[in-house]
Amino acid sequence: MNLQEKYKIRNYLLRRVDYPTLMSIIDQNYRYAENEFDKDYDFHDFNYGIATLIVEDLFIMNHIDLHIERMYEELVVYFYETLKNHNRKLYDKLKSN
Repeated sequence: MNLQEKYKIRNYLLRRVDYPTLMSIIDQNYRYAENEFDKDYDFHDFNYGIATLIVEDLFIMNHIDLHIERMYEELVVYFYETLKNHNRKLYDKLKSN
């Protein structure tokens, strides 16, 4: 995802969900990932799973509309790439336990 696409997605999110709410959804999904972690997950599956859960929660809570063409995939890729470093640290921590 190039920088222009990231800005497009970020702006889409900022118009629909306030920052504290977004961070709360992300934090809730990190707690869920910690509780449901399976050491058989590879990093890609773990990272993709968190990104997908965040997007699905945003949709379920009516913050986003996934009927817009390709929005689901774009949001998942956005969170996959944006949170990759943090997710790697969490994954490594959980894997070592």
